[in-house]
Amino acid sequence: MKITARLSFEEASENTHVFGVYQAADDKSAPLCTHEEFEDILERLAKEDVFKGKKGSVYFVRALDDASPNLLFAGLGKAEEVTGETLRVAGANIAKRLEAEKVKAAGLDLDSFCSKSLKVLGLVDVGHALAQGAQFSDYNFDLYKSEKTKRSLGEISFYVSDRKVMAVLEAGLDRADAENDAVRLARDLSNEPASHLYPEELGRRATKLAKEYGVTCKVLDFKELKKEKMGALVGVGQGSTNLPCLIVMEYKPKKPRKIVALVGKAVTFDSGGISIKPGAGMEEMKHDMSGGADVLAAFLLAAKLKCENHLVCIIPAAENMPDGNAIVPSAVLVARSGKTIEVQNTDAEGRLILADALDYAQDFKPDVIVDVATLTGAVVMALSGVAAGIMGNDDGVMDKFKAAARKTEERFVELPIFQEYIDDIKSKIADIKNIGGEKGAGSQKGGAFLKEFIRKGNKWIHVDIAGTAWASAKIAYQPAHGASGHTVRTLTQFAMDF
Repeated sequence: MKITARLSFEEASENTHVFGVYQAADDKSAPLCTHEEFEDILERLAKEDVFKGKKGSVYFVRALDDASPNLLFAGLGKAEEVTGETLRVAGANIAKRLEAEKVKAAGLDLDSFCSKSLKVLGLVDVGHALAQGAQFSDYNFDLYKSEKTKRSLGEISFYVSDRKVMAVLEAGLDRADAENDAVRLARDLSNEPASHLYPEELGRRATKLAKEYGVTCKVLDFKELKKEKMGALVGVGQGSTNLPCLIVMEYKPKKPRKIVALVGKAVTFDSGGISIKPGAGMEEMKHDMSGGADVLAAFLLAAKLKCENHLVCIIPAAENMPDGNAIVPSAVLVARSGKTIEVQNTDAEGRLILADALDYAQDFKPDVIVDVATLTGAVVMALSGVAAGIMGNDDGVMDKFKAAARKTEERFVELPIFQEYIDDIKSKIADIKNIGGEKGAGSQKGGAFLKEFIRKGNKWIHVDIAGTAWASAKIAYQPAHGASGHTVRTLTQFAMDF
């Protein structure tokens, strides 16, 4: 689906027109629209309690003849309460309803979506958010279906009345398009079945993408991992016939401000290893590489947007399988940093592969490191699927990450790493163990484990996306099932702003 900027809604030729409608201050009055010719119909719809302009609502009016356009009214709620997220949801609902009505092309009056009561959103911000929602919602993973999904909706034109505004709007729509490509990439990679996407194949795809985006990429194979003394990554992956690898990508502008390292867990399938998972729902463990998918997508998007920072993207990739060569509970691994790790549960493998990747990332002397992983089920229990957990070791960096999240309006909740959590992962036979002994705070103890591999003085953030990595249609622009792409936009924003 294309979204384009055009001038003068009065000249719109599409057979379906889309308008923004605000809810009245009191629930009894008719909803508000900039087009006075719709006052009667909106008042009637409100009296019949059919459509009042409430947030997330849409109402479609089919034309009685070919000379008149179909109408789609998109409810935005009360103007003073509208945010970018309100508009993303509206954009998704508009696109879905147009598709349901088999509309091929629609003209959207962007001015009708703007109100003087909007707090900080200008017309271009409104257009950008609407485009994001519409495009993010237009997703279906049907790669392996014999019959592909056929879409009716081909284009939505955003009309504005000011030629100067249109030029800026075009740039905003271009960014939304690039963001959609990145989110789609992250979703596609995570949705791939493990039969087709395994560590070596992920390395091949990263190499191909690096060429397309003009960045560098190298893939360390199993022999090179051993040479690098990555005992934790090797240990997790040695139980599979699909051996592990480490993907290393770089983007470097001529005069970089800072060095930002993005590290993403990519367990392309997690059976749990010898500590095997229950069979029910195990097919979803193809999504255990979502952290790697997110950092890859965010890295490429930031490079495309000409980020002024030197970016390093590191993805440890492995399969966690239970064969005769797999590690067992009680095994002791020696990480690249030299720390010894007692493995008490082979299903706590993500932190093991990240330990070596984080150590390797620090060789680039980054100003900040952000790792992203579907690390713990505990974060799902704590935050459900509505937010990701974040932890770190520097308040200033954490504030910058939260500032990036405020811009994207993706949800994150900071969780503490108390000394008690660090003490709980101390091992009696090694330097550290990969799970805590006491119940509770599983997500924070995972963060505490990773913190042990951050060298003194280095700034670091850990993002646990286990609750948000794959969707359940809780947000209108996310798929009803499969990968969500949550965190890609915030990672990109953080990398751009740092």
